[in-house]
Amino acid sequence: MLPSGTEAQANLTNGATLLAFASVPVAMWIAHPDSAVPMGVGALAWVFALVLKVVVNRTPQAERLSRRGPGGAALAGLVSGVSELGVLWLAVAAGMAEATLQSGLWCGIGAAAVEVAYLVITGVRRRHDPELRRQHRVWLRGAAASRVVAHMFAIERALATLIHVASRVLVMASISLGVVWPVLLALLAFTAVDGTATYGAVHRWNWCRPTTARRFYLLLALCAVAVCIAAGWLAVRPVG
Repeated sequence: MLPSGTEAQANLTNGATLLAFASVPVAMWIAHPDSAVPMGVGALAWVFALVLKVVVNRTPQAERLSRRGPGGAALAGLVSGVSELGVLWLAVAAGMAEATLQSGLWCGIGAAAVEVAYLVITGVRRRHDPELRRQHRVWLRGAAASRVVAHMFAIERALATLIHVASRVLVMASISLGVVWPVLLALLAFTAVDGTATYGAVHRWNWCRPTTARRFYLLLALCAVAVCIAAGWLAVRPVG
């Protein structure tokens, strides 16, 4: 059983998170009308990247590779990063978005928002799935022992959003400045996060186990800090 009010608090946090993701893009669009196009490009790029990843991951070669220990999982994470950031790169090359840091910010917000929408739609469609109910019971046990587990949706979305936004800024920096290291750093973050997630999925980690959740979100936080520091430095660095 959960401590009194813990599940209600988690539901409140999750609701606030969803409200933020629904309202922030709208608020950004109202405050900056020119942000609508790059946010849309970021969202569409994420959708196309998702389709690409689904197609690739369903191939026998990808399935075998993901099961070949940490190296295979890391390569799967790299494929995820190349898909998301590569599609955005192609969109910029096609003239759909400008290669500016500001545009990267909007693209990242669009990608983060559409990812949350996808998660919500998937959850609603699976609401009667017995496996989802089993996972909820596992979450209840973990949430009773750890606030990290209780609020894992909000924590994960916040950290993932930072990575989404900063990685897109780094892509734009690589394109506009003609340097490789920003996009390589972004790809490294994707490799670490998505590679770990792949490895955990293959080995059936219990993500609601407090120790597992804390370690994974620590990794997520470290990657978010790294890409945010790099993106921030590029934004304020002296020109010339």
